[in-house]
Amino acid sequence: MGHTTNVMMILMSIISLNQAQQFEIPSDLLLPCHSDVYGYPSQPIEEPSYDMRPKRQQKMSLGNKIESLKRVCGNQVGVPLSQIPRDLLNEENPTRKVKCVMACILQRLQLMTKNNLISTRGIEKMADEVGNHNPLITAIAIALAEDFNERLTAMQINDPCEAGFLINQYIAQEMRKRKIDVPY
Repeated sequence: MGHTTNVMMILMSIISLNQAQQFEIPSDLLLPCHSDVYGYPSQPIEEPSYDMRPKRQQKMSLGNKIESLKRVCGNQVGVPLSQIPRDLLNEENPTRKVKCVMACILQRLQLMTKNNLISTRGIEKMADEVGNHNPLITAIAIALAEDFNERLTAMQINDPCEAGFLINQYIAQEMRKRKIDVPY
């Protein structure tokens, strides 16, 4: 009730101000409009469309993709699906073959390069999707990935399975810090 009263009082002030003098809304607050033949505004210009599906649906599609890749990569490495941990993202002591499944999944998701580094381009796409196209989130994710790549390069890891495991751990750690929940 109090909020409605405040809004009404503000509106009444604007109306009385408008009657006393010409009241103009600053142009930077107006939506750009198309004009009709007579110069009158018609329809507002459409904003770019973004994926407006709820985050849960976005995660589910990513989760389904990862589940499918678990089967494909498990077959490629020779590990039955039943032996691949359900929560790979938080697996702390995987077998060598499970590490190779992790590397395979990361490569197929384009999050790991053939040089055993994090793909900043893949991270950019993933962060953009998970972060609902927020450029700040995407920029931070890229910067963090570049920083981690420097550490990976310094470690001189030539084994893609071991690199995949370290990248997996790093991604899991960053997601936990930011309270991002993606099924993997």
